[in-house]
Amino acid sequence: MGIQPSLAPTKFRMYLTRVKTAIMSDIFITIRNQNDNAMTSVDGMAFVAILKQDGSIVDRKLVGLRFADAQFPNMPPGQYTAIAFHESVNPPSASQEVTLLASELLDVRFQYLEPERQLLRVIVQHIPFDMTDL
Repeated sequence: MGIQPSLAPTKFRMYLTRVKTAIMSDIFITIRNQNDNAMTSVDGMAFVAILKQDGSIVDRKLVGLRFADAQFPNMPPGQYTAIAFHESVNPPSASQEVTLLASELLDVRFQYLEPERQLLRVIVQHIPFDMTDL
């Protein structure tokens, strides 16, 4: 037995309210070269993306082979440390302190000079989830 037609809009509104008030957010750690192209590996070994909170490792992942990124979904708001690790680049471990807000996507981009294997810069971008149309 399905939802009665008269109750469907109410249940749908309740679902949308839950979605709108969700406080979870996503963190992406991406690796790029000086031309902003995906840089998945060096010497055939993939970069490792590490996410820490309060000094403890929350999760670690190899970056994806297509986009050189690692997604850490459904993270609660708070202070985090995003780390890009590869033993063949300088420095082998680069980190960035970030603050994750509610209902946003946080992209932490580590950009390297590929021929020199040297960290060039770290770019942090906050992208709010737009749920105004729901």
